[in-house]
Amino acid sequence: MGYISLAMLAMGIGTLIQSYGRHGIGTGYPLLFHTTILYLPFAVMAAKRGGLDAVAGLTVIAGLVEIMRSRLLLRARGGSSPGEKSGSRQDLC
Repeated sequence: MGYISLAMLAMGIGTLIQSYGRHGIGTGYPLLFHTTILYLPFAVMAAKRGGLDAVAGLTVIAGLVEIMRSRLLLRARGGSSPGEKSGSRQDLC
């Protein structure tokens, strides 16, 4: 199985977990996971300076930051939809 297939499988599993939204894990909304190139330059720089251990550490720290950020957004949401807080809400008339 290629890396692209594994990435797609992981994104599908992540989307299901995110959509389930029970016991403090996931939002309960069908938010799709996606891959991005933005992480790559930082991962390459970490690999050059500290090897794969540094890349693993970078990934763990990025995940922890996202967990903390999600908790802050959950408190800030206060009853409105996620799109309203991010500024991406579009009214359909």
